[in-house]
Amino acid sequence: MAINLAEAFSKKVAEAFKQDSLTDSATGHDYSFSGTRTVRVWSVDTVPLVDYQRTGSNRYGTPVELGDTVQEMTMRDEKSWTFTIDKGNQSDQYNIKGATRAAKRQIEQQVIPYVDKYRFREWCTNAGIIEGLSAAPTKGDIVDAIFDAGAAMSDRLVPWSNRTLYIPNEYFKLLALSDQFISIEALGKKSVSKGEVGEIDNMVVKRVPASYLPAGVYFLVKYKGSTVDPVKLNDMKIHQDPPGIGGNLLEGRIYHDSFVLGTKANGLYVAGASGSVTAAPTIKDTTGTVTITKKGTCKYTVDGTDPRYSATAQVYSNTFSAEKGVVVKAVDVETGKFPSAVASYTVVGAGGNRDKGKRPIMAKEAAKASDRVIITSDNPRFEEPQDIINDMLAGLDAEDMKKTLSIADRKEAIRTACMLAEKGDVILVAGKGHENYQEIKGVKHHFDDKEVLKEIFK
Repeated sequence: MAINLAEAFSKKVAEAFKQDSLTDSATGHDYSFSGTRTVRVWSVDTVPLVDYQRTGSNRYGTPVELGDTVQEMTMRDEKSWTFTIDKGNQSDQYNIKGATRAAKRQIEQQVIPYVDKYRFREWCTNAGIIEGLSAAPTKGDIVDAIFDAGAAMSDRLVPWSNRTLYIPNEYFKLLALSDQFISIEALGKKSVSKGEVGEIDNMVVKRVPASYLPAGVYFLVKYKGSTVDPVKLNDMKIHQDPPGIGGNLLEGRIYHDSFVLGTKANGLYVAGASGSVTAAPTIKDTTGTVTITKKGTCKYTVDGTDPRYSATAQVYSNTFSAEKGVVVKAVDVETGKFPSAVASYTVVGAGGNRDKGKRPIMAKEAAKASDRVIITSDNPRFEEPQDIINDMLAGLDAEDMKKTLSIADRKEAIRTACMLAEKGDVILVAGKGHENYQEIKGVKHHFDDKEVLKEIFK
C-alpha cells in the first residue's frame, strides 16, 4: 500500500463517495442472541377443518398429534479490520489521517456496504417467494410486475404495512419514467421530485446500487418482520503507541448475521431472471419407496415442514421408504442459482413398515431360547419404537417377562446386554445383520452393530 508524504498537497482529503445503510430500517430484531450463538425457534402447526359427524365415535374427526417446526439459526459471519497510522507519516501529511476520522471512513466505506450486501444476499437466497420472470422488466410492464409482487404477498396474508421495495437504479429509471407510475399523481410526483424515495402500492421505494443485489435479481420486496438480523458485536478500538508501533493502531470487528424466518418467509419476494431460478424437483413413490429427481443439492422433509427452514430437513442422496399418507416436501438448489419452489407429494404406496403380527411370535421364540431377553429398536421407520416393543411384549407371559428387559435405544440395549453377560455367556445381537443404518422417519442414520460392540469392548 502506497504512503504519499506531502510536498505540496492540499490539506483537504478527497473523500470517496459513501452510501448510508440501505437495510438497517428494514431489519428484524424479534429474537435475542445475547449470550448465545444459536437460537432455535419453534412454530406450532394447525390442522385443517373437517365436517362434523353426528354419529360414530370420532365425531370431530380422527385426532392427530399436533406437530411443530423447529428452525435453527446459528450466527456465522464475523469480520475484522486493522491498520496503523505512524506518527512520522501523520506529521508529514498535515495530520490528514486523524485516527477518529480514519475509523469513521473505514466504517462508512467498507463495513456498512459489506453488511448491506450480505443482508441482501441472505434475504434474496432464502426468500419465501422467488418468481422467475421470462424477460427483464421494461418501462411498459415494470409497474405490473411490482403490483404482482404485492398481490402475491397479500394472497399469502403478508401485512400491507412495513413493506420496502429495493430496486436497482437501472430498473428504478424504468419505474420513474413509466406512464403508469407517473399517472399515480401524488405518489409519482413524490418519487420523481425526490429522485430516490417514493411509494408504490404501499411500498417504500429504495434505490440500490447495481452491485448490492445478487446477480439476476430485478427487484426485492421485503416485509420488515420477515427476518432476524442480529448484530452481536460492532466495535472499534484506537490504541495509542502500542508496543512496536510509534503512532496509532486501529482495530475493528463486526459479528452479525441475517436469517429469514420460515413462518414469515413469504414476506420476501424476489423477481429475478427465470434462468437464475432452479426448477422444482419431482417426487414419486413406488409402493412406498420415494424417489426425488433433482439437478442440484436437494433437501427434503417427511414431517410436512418446509425443507428450506426446518431443522429436520435432510440432504437427498438415495431413495428412502415412506408410509402411506406421509407428506414429502423437497427443495432443490443448483450452484449459482436461487432455490426452487417447494415440491410437495403425498405418498400413496403401501411400503415402509412391517408385519405387526409376527412381533409377538418373534418375542416368544426369543424368550424360549434365551436366559435373558432385551427387546429394542431395529428400523422403526414411521412407527414409534415403543409401539413396536409393546407389540412384541404382548407375546410374552408372566414368566417370560421376569427375564425380559425393553430398551428403545438400540445402542444402550447392546451395552446393557454386554454389562449383564458373565463368563461363558453368548450374546446374540439379532435383527440388523450387515446393515449399517437405522431407518427413522424416512431417514437412514448411520448405525452398525459391529461398531457398537467394538466400542464397548475396547
